[in-house]
Amino acid sequence: GPDIPLTGMTRLVLDIALALLLFEIGSRVRLRWLRFNPALLWTSLAEAAAGGAAVFAALLWMDVTMPVAAACAVISIPSSAAVAGRVALELGAEGQVTDRMILLTALNTLYAVLALTVLRGWWHAGQATDVLGALALLAQSFLGSLLLAALLAGVVAAAARRLDLRNESAVLLVLGLVVLALGAARMAHLS
Repeated sequence: GPDIPLTGMTRLVLDIALALLLFEIGSRVRLRWLRFNPALLWTSLAEAAAGGAAVFAALLWMDVTMPVAAACAVISIPSSAAVAGRVALELGAEGQVTDRMILLTALNTLYAVLALTVLRGWWHAGQATDVLGALALLAQSFLGSLLLAALLAGVVAAAARRLDLRNESAVLLVLGLVVLALGAARMAHLS
C-alpha cells in the first residue's frame, strides 16, 4: 500500500495521541512499589529483554535486515503488556495483580521509548561522521525530555492538589498541559 507521510497534521495528531497515551499510562504508575518491591523492576527488565531478544532473533532467522529486526523488537516490548492491560480494563479487573500489570505495562513502554531513542541515535551515528556529536545530541534529547516530563508532572501534581481531576474542566486543563508540553518538546526538538 501507499506510505503515509508523517508530516504536518498527520504527525501532529499522532504526537498528540502518543502523548496522551504515555500520560495516561504514567498517571497509573505507583513508583513506590518499585522502592518497596524492586523485584517488580527486575521482572519487567527481564520480561522486556527476553521478549525483545526473541523477536529480534526470530526476525534475523527469517533474513530480515538488522535495523528492521531491531525496530520490530523494540516495538514488541510494550505490546503484550498493553494487550493484557486492555483486556483487564474491558473485564473491569481491579486489585493488586491488575495494578502490577499496569506498572509492568508502563515500565515496558518506558523501556521501548528509551530503546527507540537509542536506536534512532545509533542509526544517526551510523550515518554521521561525528559519532560523539550524535551521542551528545541523543543525551541532550533524553535529558531535555526527562526535564520536560518532570516539569509537566510537577504542574499536574500541583493542579491535582487544588482541583478534582475527575471534573470536566480539570480534564481539559490536564489535556491542555499535555498538549503544551508536546508543543514545547517539538519546539525544542525533544522526544
